[in-house]
Order: sequence, then C-alpha cells, then structure tokens
Amino acid sequence: MKDSLSFPKGMTISANRRPYYTEALDRILFGIAPLELAKRKRPKAIQQRKHR
Repeated sequence: MKDSLSFPKGMTISANRRPYYTEALDRILFGIAPLELAKRKRPKAIQQRKHR
C-alpha cells in the first residue's frame, strides 16, 4: 500500500469522475486532474475602496 507521498505532485483527485470499486471489490479507482487554485472573489466593500 502506498501513502500520499507517492501521489503525483501538482495533481488532485478529479471532481469530474466518480470513484468506483473494481469488480473484485478490493480496490477503489478514481481520476486525477491538475491542481488549479480557485479564484477568490473580493467583497464589494474592498473592491469599491480599491477603485477610489
């Protein structure tokens, strides 16, 4: 059994594919995808101060 240290750097478990068990039910398979940082939205009050 491998630990998370061997998981590819810069990758994450994909939200686009549902995990599933193998037919023998001894493993779970899932997709991986490149890790992308989510863009944060600033509160309107901060945006208004910035444009003054």
